[in-house]
Amino acid sequence: MVSKETYRRWYDAMDACNSSGLIHDFPKIVDEIWAEARELGKGTEYVNSHPLIVIFADKLLQLAKVNARSIDITEAYHQVRFHLT
Repeated sequence: MVSKETYRRWYDAMDACNSSGLIHDFPKIVDEIWAEARELGKGTEYVNSHPLIVIFADKLLQLAKVNARSIDITEAYHQVRFHLT
């Protein structure tokens, strides 16, 4: 099971002002969530919708200012694809 310490550390990280620290710790968190999923007989849907994953995704969107600047996600995908050609 995901430890209370991990929940606390990840919750506190939601005050971060840059994404690099969050992203650095993310694989460790995902490993713990997968271990919990296996213990519970769950799979990908459980992991993808886990509260720690949800707040991680939300925090990254906040840091990218997606909502504040009304950034169109479709446009971001187009820009990425442009750089691949």
